[in-house]
Amino acid sequence: MKRIPWWGGGAVVLLVGAYVVLFVKVSPDRSRAEPRATPRVEPPAEPYLPVAIEIAWSDPLDGYIAVGQVTDAEQYADGIRRIEVRFNTAVTLTVDRIEVVTTGDTAPLVESVTQNGDDWIIDLDRPIPAAESTAIVFDAGVAWVLIHSHPGDVNLDGTTDWNDAIALDAAIQARWTQVTGYDVNRDGQVSSADVDSLGGVIAFYNGTVWNVESLGSVLCCCVFDRCSVGVGASCAGGEVSCPCVPNPCGSVSTAQSTHTQ
Repeated sequence: MKRIPWWGGGAVVLLVGAYVVLFVKVSPDRSRAEPRATPRVEPPAEPYLPVAIEIAWSDPLDGYIAVGQVTDAEQYADGIRRIEVRFNTAVTLTVDRIEVVTTGDTAPLVESVTQNGDDWIIDLDRPIPAAESTAIVFDAGVAWVLIHSHPGDVNLDGTTDWNDAIALDAAIQARWTQVTGYDVNRDGQVSSADVDSLGGVIAFYNGTVWNVESLGSVLCCCVFDRCSVGVGASCAGGEVSCPCVPNPCGSVSTAQSTHTQ
């Protein structure tokens, strides 16, 4: 079960003499909550990054499981909006060479890409979707960072329940300072405030089972002889080795599966 933001809208048209007046009702939070369709990103004609390139470091790490709350105090979407990466060789990144794909309905869009020394900072226009798996994919599958959102699963046992509250309390009693996995309210420290936030998360996701294997893999799939990158458990068409550049799907059987990272 997912919590879906609500907004209302309507329009009234008045005809006054030779003038038409249009009144439009828009919710104040529409600009923050309205889902936007993700435009299709066509793979470039030629590889941009070297095919042999690897991500030397990233924050969050590839495969990271985010367990924090997914809304802030005013119930706006909260979570991971920035990804930092460092490659094993010098590269130049631009927005058009980065695609965000997710198991959710609508993926965030890349808002900006900036360089800081050897690192690249990628800012998204909104947080990664709650309770989904999301990948930041570079150059049609040359490399990627995959992030899983498992709200409340503090002990990483694959289920959100009150055992997670026990694990958080133990971390607080032990004066745990490593915030990863315990900083539920995202304030940069582990404290009793996280217990309060976790209570709300568990109330919403209580008993939810998170299955990384069934939700979270980066796949390069063939659809009508076209290669596209997605996140999921399998391809509806043929699966091929990433990247999608140059297009490997021209003569691939739909039963073929040769995916490797």
